[in-house]
Formats: sequence, structure tokens, C-alpha cells
Amino acid sequence: MLNILIPVDGSDNALRAVDYAIRLAASGKPLTVRLLNVQQPMLYPSLVEGIVNTQPMQAMLQEQGDAAIAVAADRLLASGIPFSRKVVFGKPAAVIREQANRADCHRVIMGTRGSGALQRFVFGSVAYSVASSAGVPVTLIK
Repeated sequence: MLNILIPVDGSDNALRAVDYAIRLAASGKPLTVRLLNVQQPMLYPSLVEGIVNTQPMQAMLQEQGDAAIAVAADRLLASGIPFSRKVVFGKPAAVIREQANRADCHRVIMGTRGSGALQRFVFGSVAYSVASSAGVPVTLIK
């Protein structure tokens, strides 16, 4: 069985990666999908540590990650493809590479752009970084 990692951020491009995996499964290839959302923590948490309770911020980021995964999960559920979901905190390219290089992941399928103007720039560079350094094949979806 093919284990595919799909990073999702809630954007249309990320959902096109999910749709690509669904078409791949429909062609007869048995697969399972790992949906991954990477939330970037605050840049300088030590500046507010002890002054501000950062737990609400962590909870908000977790909720954003869950929301970004929800539509992709619904599509996979409707198609009958087995999947898991995970929200991780860290730098997107590094986290995606780490997850992709796990022994049980065979391929990454990801969109080339994120959801907003800044995210398009950042996620585009994330896609390039993952594609150029992951230890597994990476399929980029426009």
C-alpha cells in the first residue's frame, strides 16, 4: 500500500493535491493518506513568556490547523480512502521533510502555493524546499 503525505493549509491548491490523490486511488492504486498541517509558532515566544499566557495562542493555532485539514478530510472520507490527520508546530519545510522522510512514507503530494499573497510566496518556497531535499518523490500540483 502506498503511503502518501499531503501537507494542507486550507488553500485551493492544497485541495487540488488531495483531489490528485483521490484520482490516483480511483485508478486502482491502493493508498493511504497522511494529512499534515504545519502551524508556525510565534517567532519569539521567550519575549512574552511569563507575561502573557501563550496557551490560548497554541489552542488557536491548533484550531486553525484542524480547520485547514477538515475539508481535505471530508473529501477523503467521501472517497473511502483511509487517512490520518496531524497538526504539527514548526517551520513548514523542515516539518514536511521530516514527515516525508519517515520510513513508511512513499511520496509527498503538495500544492505549489498557499492561500494568501504572503502564503503564496512562503508556501511556494516551502514546496521548492521540500521538492529539492525530501528523501522521497514529491509531486507538485498547480
